[in-house]
Amino acid sequence: MAMDRLSDKLDQVAPLLSKQIANDQLLTASLFQWNDQLFFYCESLRTKLGASELLTPLEDLLETWPGEGAPRRWVPMMDIFHYSRPLSVDHWRRSEAPEEHTARIIYLRPEMVSSYIFYHFQLQEEQPGALGSKYGLISQHENLLFFYMEKPDVAESESYAGHLKTQHTPPNWGDVMDPHFQPWPDDEGERLWRPIECILAV
Repeated sequence: MAMDRLSDKLDQVAPLLSKQIANDQLLTASLFQWNDQLFFYCESLRTKLGASELLTPLEDLLETWPGEGAPRRWVPMMDIFHYSRPLSVDHWRRSEAPEEHTARIIYLRPEMVSSYIFYHFQLQEEQPGALGSKYGLISQHENLLFFYMEKPDVAESESYAGHLKTQHTPPNWGDVMDPHFQPWPDDEGERLWRPIECILAV
């Protein structure tokens, strides 16, 4: 991606996203950068809107990604964990704009992907809405994890039942999680989750 041209393109993207929010098509949207990669998070209403529809000014800066019969410039990530889930539009709409949109990334050891998802699904469904920030979400592409959060943290105000009635989530969560992660090849930042820069948020 031609990073030196990115800032000019962001000036075109921001009003497009703001218009979608004003038209009640989006609740929020943010764009993050890590090296030469971009990560886009958005919450759409009524219609399925994604990066390909919302970030068209960036298209000529991006390389294509193979798969699914045709090259793509954006690859959807899979939601594998969320602290809470939308119960309605009113439940999910922010009462105040967040002060900060944040994201972190990490790589899983490939042989530990299924274990990581198992533990997180168990936590998510045994204790829905009880832990962490309401809008926190982890998504996955291959063995890369993207952890989206908003600051300040917002506690879940509604209660709902999860899909599991068990209580098997381990109390020593950090010790259980640590072996899942692939070490970074350098000592230039956080040992595990690395923060990435938010370059646009509406």
